Amino acid sequence: MVPLELVQSALVNYLLSRVAVTTIVGIDVREDEWQGADFRYPCVRVGVDMVTPMVCSYDFNLTIMAFSEEASSRQAAVLCTTLVDALEGLRVYHGLLRPEIAAGLAVGFNSLRLYVKKILGPYRTAPRIWRGDIICWVSCFECPK
Repeated sequence: MVPLELVQSALVNYLLSRVAVTTIVGIDVREDEWQGADFRYPCVRVGVDMVTPMVCSYDFNLTIMAFSEEASSRQAAVLCTTLVDALEGLRVYHGLLRPEIAAGLAVGFNSLRLYVKKILGPYRTAPRIWRGDIICWVSCFECPK
């Protein structure tokens, strides 16, 4: 099976390598389950949802969450747009990876394709907390054994 935690880690590393993303959130791009002591805004979380195993590949849904703590939803909306621009049509192959991204993808599969399916646009989750969701479909192709 494709190691989903490595796919999640590779996507976190990929987003951290995008200057447009880090200009807004700094280094606060983490997996959805991260439970550190310091939750700062704005931030991005990457969550793996439903997985469908197929012959030589795995398809799954991925949710990228953009959080902001502002009086207005504008920062969360800008962050969502920036994330979509960075992710739309992403295709990753081993030979084209930067070393820090390749480290996350080196085990279990040859390539990854990502398509943005839906953008849920900033909505209030608590007073002054905005969240926008980018729902993606991802297909990973396994390395031949």
